[in-house]
Amino acid sequence: MKLNSRFDLEPGRYQVRVASIESGSSRSGSVLYDLEVPDFSEGPIQMSGIAMASIHAARTPAVKSDEQFQDVLPTQPTTLRDFELGDELFLFVEIYDNEVDREHTVDITTTIRADDGRVVFNLNDVRSSRELEGKRGGYGHALQIPLQGVEPGLYILRTEARSRIDRNAFIAREVPFRLHPAP
Repeated sequence: MKLNSRFDLEPGRYQVRVASIESGSSRSGSVLYDLEVPDFSEGPIQMSGIAMASIHAARTPAVKSDEQFQDVLPTQPTTLRDFELGDELFLFVEIYDNEVDREHTVDITTTIRADDGRVVFNLNDVRSSRELEGKRGGYGHALQIPLQGVEPGLYILRTEARSRIDRNAFIAREVPFRLHPAP
């Protein structure tokens, strides 16, 4: 069972605490997670975390759907980072472009590298500041990544955004994951 909860936080450092109890056996558990919420308005370019979903992960039912992802992902996001061979990944990330004074483009590159360095997926996208109509804002970046033919092993998914007006203005996020044969 999957439970997706969303809450709005101001930029800063937080600790998230989640506890659960199983009604039948009274078994319980808890998780603590230190979290830093970035200020997406600082610096020339910022990026959200990467939301991932997959066809096989969608088999786990969700107690409640996150409506904000319904328009950008075909199924609810998952925290799983182990996927079956032949699965299909979906990702969504937002790139926040804070340079409003000059028209420009932003290069968005998503790659998947095997643990030996081989690139097994690469996609480049170019977005124009004209899309933001002179305001600060974000580009939604959604991808579908078929994993047919990709071998079992460890991988790193990386999404990078780089402004063409300042090549030093870039941001990247990485998510490690594993592909394994179906049980």
